[in-house]
Amino acid sequence: MLVKSLCDVDISDWPYDEQNCFLRFGSWTHDGLSIDISNDSKISLNDYWKSPEWDLIDSRSERRDFYFDCCPEPYPDVTFYLRLRRKTSLYHFTVFIPVTTAVILNLLMFWFSIRSSVRFLLSSLSLLMLTVILLYLGSKFGLGANSIPYAIRYISRTILTIGLTLVWTTIAYNLLNMNIQLPDPLRRLTAPTEWLAIKQSLTDSHLTWKPEDYGGISTIRVNADEVFKPDIMLYNSADVLSMKDNLIQTKLLLFSNGRLFWEPPILVKSLCDVDISNWPYDEQNCFLRFGSWTHDGLSYLYSLPNIVVKKLWKSPEWDLIDSRSERRDIYYDCCPEPYPDVTFYLRLRRKTSLYHFTVFIPVTTAVILNLLMFWFSIRSSVRFLLSSLSLLMLTIILLYLGSKFGLGANSIPYAIRYISRTILTIGLTLVWTTIAYNLLNMNIQLPDPLRRLTAPTEWLVIHSTHENSDTMVLTNDQQVINNPKDKSLEVLNSKHNGKNNATLPIDRLSDFNRSFLQGVV
Repeated sequence: MLVKSLCDVDISDWPYDEQNCFLRFGSWTHDGLSIDISNDSKISLNDYWKSPEWDLIDSRSERRDFYFDCCPEPYPDVTFYLRLRRKTSLYHFTVFIPVTTAVILNLLMFWFSIRSSVRFLLSSLSLLMLTVILLYLGSKFGLGANSIPYAIRYISRTILTIGLTLVWTTIAYNLLNMNIQLPDPLRRLTAPTEWLAIKQSLTDSHLTWKPEDYGGISTIRVNADEVFKPDIMLYNSADVLSMKDNLIQTKLLLFSNGRLFWEPPILVKSLCDVDISNWPYDEQNCFLRFGSWTHDGLSYLYSLPNIVVKKLWKSPEWDLIDSRSERRDIYYDCCPEPYPDVTFYLRLRRKTSLYHFTVFIPVTTAVILNLLMFWFSIRSSVRFLLSSLSLLMLTIILLYLGSKFGLGANSIPYAIRYISRTILTIGLTLVWTTIAYNLLNMNIQLPDPLRRLTAPTEWLVIHSTHENSDTMVLTNDQQVINNPKDKSLEVLNSKHNGKNNATLPIDRLSDFNRSFLQGVV
């Protein structure tokens, strides 16, 4: 027999986690006075088939007697407790070695000069590697894990640290080129499918007897298919199978007064109009509507049950914050009789902890990287490197989220709108930068009308007092340092000084382009 059971899994220590699960067996209708369940033999592991992912390190069994509010008799069960340990060999090669390599690459940047573009290249490469690994782990654990592995916390915080390191490197790079001395104090300092148990109670006058005529027997247990039951259906079902096909066919209790009591567990899938605009801080209002498909309200009287949530198995993705039930009488054009139904309303709130580490921190880091490009000269290759890296990171994250929500979502999350608009903004910023770079290398003068039009933007320039600031070219790092005796660099300076007015407006207006698109697109 192959069984699948629910288990409250804590993956905080993944992949070195151990899980304690149990399998609980017992009769659904027979009490301890009718049938006894013993626990005499130990668990045999002779025919145990080893799992490819888990090692069974301990097992034990226990017999218990439970008393419920409905009945004075005890209901025994036997519970098998299993202690499982995850196998970790595969993750050493697929996760830990790449993460360690990415961290080492980022540490290597400190061996290079602040002026060297290799610093930015190494940090960008490690940032990209960690982002891909983080999204892989996020898809592996799902969007609604009950706990967040420390490995994911570490990777997301490392991504944020690398981003901040790039910020500091950019600031130091610009301060070095601006010939500014730091004050002494500064110089010294330098993150819906549900299992239900549906109680059905029906009184049938044809199934009554006198207990004294049958030796005092007032309750019997019969198979569910041996008595008549109304065709109760889930109206808003999203399953191709009927509710009857999903029911676990347990026995029901038949009392001497003709009352039938049946509480079968069932897995239901219902339709719900989900609005994910505020994802992942969204709340959803769903309902389960039950009623007879053919029997009207004159044939059967429906009562309004209460929703019991004290034994609700917690969802890994949703928190149940409110629930209520309602009985309605619906009249159709075909028939004068009312058709009653009972509707259970559920208010669900999404758990958001995992998204802080797998989505928000990488997105924030990518946006910061793109903003850093404005600290560099138009001629610097670091400008294109930072924008390209942030563009690639955001594209990977956007595709990851798109695969999670599917192609037919009713609404588009604001997070996806923001990421897609940021991608468009970065692309247009690269267009502006490319135009400015080429104008800088072309021997043209800005026409007088256009020069007068763009003259007010010159106040945006942060003038550098460093005499070599105009000699940065897309060549080797050693050419950044000006040599007064080098006539070719003097010619380059005189050539570029005449075109600053042409490239300055394009360079600075790309900032306005970003702000405009973020608010309008």
